[in-house]
Order: sequence, then structure tokens, then C-alpha cells
Amino acid sequence: MTGINFIFALIAGIISGLFYFGFLWLTVKRIPRVQRPLVWSFLSFMSRIFIIIIVFYFVINLGDWRHLLVTLLGFILIKFIMIHQISSHKVLKGEVRQ
Repeated sequence: MTGINFIFALIAGIISGLFYFGFLWLTVKRIPRVQRPLVWSFLSFMSRIFIIIIVFYFVINLGDWRHLLVTLLGFILIKFIMIHQISSHKVLKGEVRQ
């Protein structure tokens, strides 16, 4: 595993996590305002999964399973960061009762 591929894999995981969970958040926020929430949810899910599969496919083609592991680590790291940010934002706005 070369250093540049390691960095590429981590950045790919972070960007794909931001894309996936960012658009998931936007989808959830928009569902109450759309006419067909089921169609909106399904199309959003399919779009997000399609992009993530492409990213992970290119990372797998780097040739080492550790690249995939680092990409997954970046993806999961962003998930936890976004959960923390959204939860703390809701608490500050008073949307969540403690």
C-alpha cells in the first residue's frame, strides 16, 4: 500500500460519506414537502447507492483490500461526525427534549 493510494482511499471515503449522508439528510428534510414521498425516497436511495458503489469499485481496483478498509473507515467516520453534529444542533435549537 503506497502512501498516495492510502490518502486517496481515505479522501474517497470521506467524500463519499459526506455525499451519502448529506443527501440522506436533505432527503429526510424534504420528504414532508414533496407530493410523492415514496418515489422521492426511492430515487434518492438509488442515486446515493449507485454513486457509493462506483466509488467503492474504483477503490477496490487499487488492488489491495486495505484500501477498501481505509475507504470504509473514512465513510463511517463521517457518519459518526454527522450524527454528532445533527444531534448537537437539534439540542441547541431545543428540538430534542432531554
